[in-house]
Amino acid sequence: MPVIVRELDDDEAVLMSQARDILAQQAGEKSGMAVTRYIALTKLIEPSLQYVDEGKISVSCAVDYLSTLSENQQWDVKLVMTSTGLFPTPRQMVELKKYSGTDGWNAEGVNEILKVQGNGNIQVTLKSKRLPMWITSLRKEAKEIQWHFTQNAPKGRLGCKFQRFV
Repeated sequence: MPVIVRELDDDEAVLMSQARDILAQQAGEKSGMAVTRYIALTKLIEPSLQYVDEGKISVSCAVDYLSTLSENQQWDVKLVMTSTGLFPTPRQMVELKKYSGTDGWNAEGVNEILKVQGNGNIQVTLKSKRLPMWITSLRKEAKEIQWHFTQNAPKGRLGCKFQRFV
């Protein structure tokens, strides 16, 4: 039986919102949006839902991006994830959603998107009480490297200049 999709008028939209809120309250959720998100999860293919359960794909990414893809596109993404072991980051999910609107969708394009590992910036946060330990460790390693190069360099040719470290 074909599904007829039409836009809701204002009264219908209000009733739907109220129904979601009532259902959320009965289910112990905070808002009707939680119900909407759960409904979006039902649009996922089974393997993708399993990845969400395992924490390999976040719920928000699955709801906001993966569930918007067609079933065939989801299978292409699953195929690439299985074959490469790569799971899309939120930024890659945005790219996949954009790519899904193009005529050239294929698994090779998905593979290219998943291969991109971001801009390479890594942020490290250290607790202030551990910072002196790290600085001491880095100084020690720098001195060992400097000693190694000065001992093993040809006479009169160090090949590089060392600057004061930290």
